[in-house]
Amino acid sequence: MEERIIDILVSFLGDYSKQCGEWYSFNCPRCAEDELGVPDNKYNLEVNVDLSSNGCGGFHCWKCSESDNMHGTLLHLFREYAPQSALDELNQIIKEYRESSEYTLFKDNEEFVSAPQTLYLPDEFRPIRGNENAAKKAIEYLNGRGISLNTAYDFNIGFIGSDAKERSLRERVVIPSYDMFDTLTYWVGRDYSGKSKQKVKNPKTSKSEIVFNEGRINWYQPITIVEGPFDHISVPNSIPLLGKTLTKDYSVFNVLKKRSRSEINIFLDDDAQKDAYRIYKVLNNDETLKGRINIIDTPEGYDPALLYQEYGYKGVLDVMCSAHPLSEYDTNNLR
Repeated sequence: MEERIIDILVSFLGDYSKQCGEWYSFNCPRCAEDELGVPDNKYNLEVNVDLSSNGCGGFHCWKCSESDNMHGTLLHLFREYAPQSALDELNQIIKEYRESSEYTLFKDNEEFVSAPQTLYLPDEFRPIRGNENAAKKAIEYLNGRGISLNTAYDFNIGFIGSDAKERSLRERVVIPSYDMFDTLTYWVGRDYSGKSKQKVKNPKTSKSEIVFNEGRINWYQPITIVEGPFDHISVPNSIPLLGKTLTKDYSVFNVLKKRSRSEINIFLDDDAQKDAYRIYKVLNNDETLKGRINIIDTPEGYDPALLYQEYGYKGVLDVMCSAHPLSEYDTNNLR
């Protein structure tokens, strides 16, 4: 299986330079984009083809990993830079591996056992591609929110057109969530027509039991808690709660406690200050997290997604610079 993966990688990345264990060094396609498509021949892209480590391999560019999100699972790399035929072949290899092996995963000295995928995207879901006429309205909606096609590709955002069999799903932008093994855990369908009374459509899965887009999180960098998926797209290294509530029963709380290694910021809508303070108390009362929690003061009339829409990434970062812990007086008087 590993030899098959290497052959596919070579087909769209070119030859590799060296091998260290199960890691292979390739030229980074993202770095090449900065040079008008010409590889820099520095082979900064390290690719792990060992499926036994987590069920779907991994990759990391030593040059642009943090600035351009060039790290994650093989599926993430293939979705970004491989032709569809290569992605289909990788999916088949991973499926064969998972069907033929009972595999156990280890992370931070804790045991994780792979779970079968039980959630699926709606049948009519189609990834957004710029040359599709059917996606025109969905793309216009995303662009109106400041979200480019590149960002849509990065987050695997798709859409459901007006011809969907289920009426309640028609004309929606769909944002999927994947866990650390690139398994679908949730999706959010947002109406883009302006006609539906139900603006958001979700699967019948408990929001408290998932960590939205867990596979995108860098646990060693500051993490920001936000409300919705569009806030999540707008704020770097963020986790959306899909609401304004966080308790000790939530998977988000437990995974922050076990895996986060830096500060945790709370960045909710401007009208949710009391909710932000309650979340602050829940997190800061835990001995593992205490002293690492901050509040971000959202300008009146805004949420993170609207800030991004009107002022771009820089506008969001400027507001995030206001992150601060609550005073002892405020903490003692939280209700």
